[in-house]
Amino acid sequence: MSGAPRTRNAVTTSVATSTTSAVIHSGGQNSAGGLVIVNDAAQILYLRCGPGDASSTDYTTAVAANGTWESPFYYTGRVAGVLASGTGNARVTEFG
Repeated sequence: MSGAPRTRNAVTTSVATSTTSAVIHSGGQNSAGGLVIVNDAAQILYLRCGPGDASSTDYTTAVAANGTWESPFYYTGRVAGVLASGTGNARVTEFG
């Protein structure tokens, strides 16, 4: 089978989130298998790929309360996140 790389393992982490931007994934721990981020908060989680902080006006994608985001194109780079309000956790699974 050609095409996408094969996944050999998965690493899970939980990152506390709030109204202050935090690094959800620092990037590149495993091979390029991709990321899944679950927002377990009751508010929108704004995610920003690449360098810089996430905000409600500068973000890559907005993940609904209790929603899931799957990275495109096997992206495993840096991801920052910030909640619209309150606190919660981003549940991260990195496939490698």
